[in-house]
Order: sequence, then C-alpha cells, then structure tokens
Amino acid sequence: MNKKLRECPFCATQDVAVVGETDWFYVSCFTCGADGGGADTKAGAEDNWNTRAGEKA
Repeated sequence: MNKKLRECPFCATQDVAVVGETDWFYVSCFTCGADGGGADTKAGAEDNWNTRAGEKA
C-alpha cells in the first residue's frame, strides 16, 4: 500500500514520488532535486522521506 508522501522539506512542493529499480528505492523531489534516504522497498523509502529530523520513524 502506498503512503501519502509529505511535502519536500526544502521547497515545500508536493511534486515528489518514489523512484528506483526492483531492489533499491528512494523518494525524489522533481522541483528542487532533493532525494530521501534509500531503502530496499518502496514502503521503506516512503518512511525515510516522511520522517523528519527529530521525529521517530
């Protein structure tokens, strides 16, 4: 199940999506080019993107 991705923490756009191959995924902002932490699943990449500094995953 896809989670709702939070806005980009750098430019506040919603123009973000999970990108990647079959075994490595990350979230990318198509406005400013920021990338989230990579993971071996889409859900993991979504969690990495949605977790901000000072928050628990």
